[in-house]
Amino acid sequence: MSLKLCPICNSKEYNTIYPPLSDVYGNREIFICQNCFHGWDLNLHVDLNKYYNENYKMVSPPKFSIAFQRITHYLERHYKNKKVKLIDIGSNNGRFLWHLPSDWVLYGIETALQPAEISEKYTNAKILKTPIENVSIDKYGPYDLITSWAVIEHLIDPVSVINGLCNSLKSGGMLCLMTGDRTSLLAKASGLKWIMYRPAGHLHFFSEKSLEYILTLNKMKIIKKYWNTGNVANYNSKLFNLAKQLFNVIYDSTPLTKMNKFDHMYIFSAKQ
Repeated sequence: MSLKLCPICNSKEYNTIYPPLSDVYGNREIFICQNCFHGWDLNLHVDLNKYYNENYKMVSPPKFSIAFQRITHYLERHYKNKKVKLIDIGSNNGRFLWHLPSDWVLYGIETALQPAEISEKYTNAKILKTPIENVSIDKYGPYDLITSWAVIEHLIDPVSVINGLCNSLKSGGMLCLMTGDRTSLLAKASGLKWIMYRPAGHLHFFSEKSLEYILTLNKMKIIKKYWNTGNVANYNSKLFNLAKQLFNVIYDSTPLTKMNKFDHMYIFSAKQ
């Protein structure tokens, strides 16, 4: 994969920015496509397996999340009384799976051993402990629903993975993705200090246009999209976490959520 060819739309037109990666790693070089506005940095700054095991695992049991509960209610209304087969990519400790109906057939992918074991303990999901790039999920498919929250920005080749996920859906099946939006008002206002640029494990920085580009190529129809401050961040302050969730509940009920003011982008699409 060429570092200087847009991995989404293959455009050769790009600019380069140099945001600070962190106090430890210095600056990073990010290419910005001038066609689909996607950003990417495939120069690996850390050992990704070690980095994720140290920074992206939850070792406590899953907890109630207002945001995940709202998503669950939306999905239940969409599928009505159907027994849904779902796989959650990057399931961590089961933080989303825990909210889903007990009669659904659930699977998850989580490579960090301890969170995977917690997920198996507190949910009825079967957890596959192999990276999504290296596992064939078709063994248990096809699926009615595939979800992935804050994962695709970590993948070296997200296009291939998303293509595979779309192919693993039943006709009419839904793919629900969440990632950062570098063209959001908050990201633009933050400039080089946008928080999504900082984690060394973030390799891709999507725009609404770049993510929809991949979905359209896979003949996926966008059925819902919205933006908010993010539902999966886990801060030390319980009060801050609660305040953030309550803000999102109120914000998500307004028309403002349909505009990309905040930087967490949710796009739900259905296979045609």
